Parts: sequence; structure tokens; C-alpha cells
Amino acid sequence: MENITRHGGRLVLLLIFLCMMAFGVNAQGQQAPVRWRTLVKMTSPTEGVITIKCFLAEGTHVYGMKLPEGGPKATTIDFAGCEGLKLTGALEAKPAATEMEDPMFGMKLEQWTGNFELTQRFKLTGSAEKAKMSVKIHYMSCDNKNCRPPKAEVFTAKIPEFKK
Repeated sequence: MENITRHGGRLVLLLIFLCMMAFGVNAQGQQAPVRWRTLVKMTSPTEGVITIKCFLAEGTHVYGMKLPEGGPKATTIDFAGCEGLKLTGALEAKPAATEMEDPMFGMKLEQWTGNFELTQRFKLTGSAEKAKMSVKIHYMSCDNKNCRPPKAEVFTAKIPEFKK
């Protein structure tokens, strides 16, 4: 009986390990439906631009920044965590979000259905060494069948020195 228990325990551990491997391989094969990347570039010794790139999986969309009440969560970009820099001008989106009829919410809503980027210009208020970029992105995404809960991601980076 002791032999069976010992081997039975090993069998259970082996089955658990195989299940974990199967889930791990499946998760690795799936790409996140929404991926964000940020880039900070100095355009002069005292001015620069923050670029936020969004990469969407096929069939996924992210909602725009101006949405009516009663709909999904709008995309918001929060620069409040930035230090040593002052934002200049408005946040620009390329391409702009497109207004479309959304069957999930039964209303016309701004959304991006493909990759896009947001840019924000800034001026340093001190030295580049002491400045940092911190951006919090709130967004909600859906595909043709499901919406995911609203999500927030934070990106931070040091401000690079200007290079000609």
C-alpha cells in the first residue's frame, strides 16, 4: 500500500506539472489584445515629445477620449506624475479615433480599430537629469464578442539628453 501511495503522489505531481505546462504554452501563444509602448525624445536642449504607441490585436478596438455618458470607459492619459517638465500644446492622436456605431453599447462611439499613437510636447522646467516622464493610461477594449474591464497602465522613463 505504501508503494502505491508513493507512486500515486508522483503521478498526481506529474499530472499537475503537465497541466501547468499546457496552460503556459497556450498563454505564450496568445498575444495581449492591447499593448502600449512609450518613447521620450528631446527635440532641442529644452523641448521634447512623449510618444505613446498603441498596438491592437486584429479585431480589437480601444475607445476614444470623448465618449457620451452611459457608455464604456473613455481612454484617458494622465501626465500628473511627470516631474521637471511642463506640457505644451494639446495631446495629438494619429490617426484620430473614428466615430462608429457600437453594437455592444447601442450608440455611436469614438474608437480606434488599428494601431495608433498619441504625442504630447513638453518643455523642461529644470535639468534633464532631474526630470522624469510618468504616464498613466486608462482604457477599455473590446473585440467583436466581449469587452474587457477597464484597465490602467503606468509607464515611467528618465528624460534623455538632447542629441543633435
